[in-house]
Amino acid sequence: MLAGPVGIAIAKGTVFASIIIMSYGEKTHIRKLSSDWEIVNVNFEIKDVAFSTNGNRIAAKGWLDFSSDSLNLTFALLNKNGCSIFSQDLF
Repeated sequence: MLAGPVGIAIAKGTVFASIIIMSYGEKTHIRKLSSDWEIVNVNFEIKDVAFSTNGNRIAAKGWLDFSSDSLNLTFALLNKNGCSIFSQDLF
């Protein structure tokens, strides 16, 4: 997500990359955003990230390591109670 659609595709996030590429030019307004990150050595640890649009609530957690060009992220689509109804892992 940091490098745009090409970065997502390279990071093996083909499902998310196809959504972004197929929806090119469309807009989604983020109504609320909450982000809790911590930098430990060269890792960006994503403790809790959540955002909502008019139709969806999404949460993410995991880490990014720029020194080894690796990541481990989990994205989840949440229901109205904040429970995951679908999740996708990116390694």
